[in-house]
Amino acid sequence: MIATEDVMGITYSEEGVALLDNGQEMGKCTHCAWWIIEALGEGDVYGFCTRDNPVGNPDIQDWVGGHDFALIRGRYIVDPWLGVYSAMVPAGTVFDLQEPADRAAIRHHYGDPARWSWFSPDSRECCSPASHEYPSDKHLVLPDAKPIETLNPTPRVSSGALRSKTYGG
Repeated sequence: MIATEDVMGITYSEEGVALLDNGQEMGKCTHCAWWIIEALGEGDVYGFCTRDNPVGNPDIQDWVGGHDFALIRGRYIVDPWLGVYSAMVPAGTVFDLQEPADRAAIRHHYGDPARWSWFSPDSRECCSPASHEYPSDKHLVLPDAKPIETLNPTPRVSSGALRSKTYGG
């Protein structure tokens, strides 16, 4: 599983803070997203603020007010933070933007992909989808998107499409 402490190399500081194997705090979703990109050597970091992109997951909507995550190959959401810090998602879950069965869960946890900000890998600064600097090839649309209020999310555990020695499995 991707989100186990052993596989991710989690250690704890003297203060009890969970640290990724690169020394960054695991409790910050942005750190987890960049960790995934670094571990795989590919992908993009996307994120959102819930004021601009409301979601149905109360752990994100009410607790943190936004969320950042890794998107691999333009389609797979790999998000160990969500699997550890949200009781609504099993550890190791990978969502596929192209898989119809995942669309309700994606909308529930991540909202509307058209509203996601993209992080530049060079500056690690986020770029709003409304900005003229947002790369056109980074704009995303979830096919057959329905209003978030009508969805009943059911997360799937990955079938292993992204398993590698970095993740285990």
